[in-house]
Amino acid sequence: MATDVIALLIPIFAVIGSFAVAILGIMQQSRKRELLHEERKFAMERGLPVPRDFEPRRNPVSAHKNAALVNRKVFVILFFIGWAFLQFFPEGDDAGKFIGAVCMLLSFAFLVISFFKYKMTPEEEKFYKSESDFGAPLNPVVK
Repeated sequence: MATDVIALLIPIFAVIGSFAVAILGIMQQSRKRELLHEERKFAMERGLPVPRDFEPRRNPVSAHKNAALVNRKVFVILFFIGWAFLQFFPEGDDAGKFIGAVCMLLSFAFLVISFFKYKMTPEEEKFYKSESDFGAPLNPVVK
């Protein structure tokens, strides 16, 4: 009896826990932005220089490298899911074989996409090579 209850509660707690983690992450990010907004507001009220944003702007080339790595990870995951569908479904089950083939084809699409390189436009190069540490131009001091 107790094992039946535990087996029933595990998926319930997993679903509720995943939503709770997502909601807590959103709440923390919101609180962080709220504090940054208050800091900027108080600086403007007192006539102090407005602090610049603390979130760095990503260089598109480095963002592309991260995206390429994610695409390769998706390739591996989809490839093995497709392989599992192809191997473990019986011969007469065409739906399982079809799903496996689609997963494998999609995985190769992700692999091909990961090899393309991103080239910045001259405007982007100028923007990301500006004087700021974070890639964005410094905020001017308003008097």
